Amino acid sequence: MIVSKILLSSGFSGLIGYVLSSTKEIKPEHVATRHLFQLSRAAREMDLVAARNTRVINPVAHIIVTWSKDENVDIAR
Repeated sequence: MIVSKILLSSGFSGLIGYVLSSTKEIKPEHVATRHLFQLSRAAREMDLVAARNTRVINPVAHIIVTWSKDENVDIAR
C-alpha cells in the first residue's frame, strides 16, 4: 500500500461530497466519525470548529491510498 497523494483544502463540503458520491460506492458503515452530532451536517460542523481557531488555514486533509492489483485489501485494513 502506498500513500500516493495528500490534498489540503480550506472547506469540508467538497471533500465530503466527493467521498460520499454514489460513484464511489462508499456505504455509511464504511465512514467513521468522532465528535460529530450528525453525519448529514458534518461538513458544516467541521467548518465551524475550524473557524474558531484563527491559526488554521487548511483544516482538511484527503489522503489518497493506492495498492497493486494483486494486493488483498478489505475495509478492516
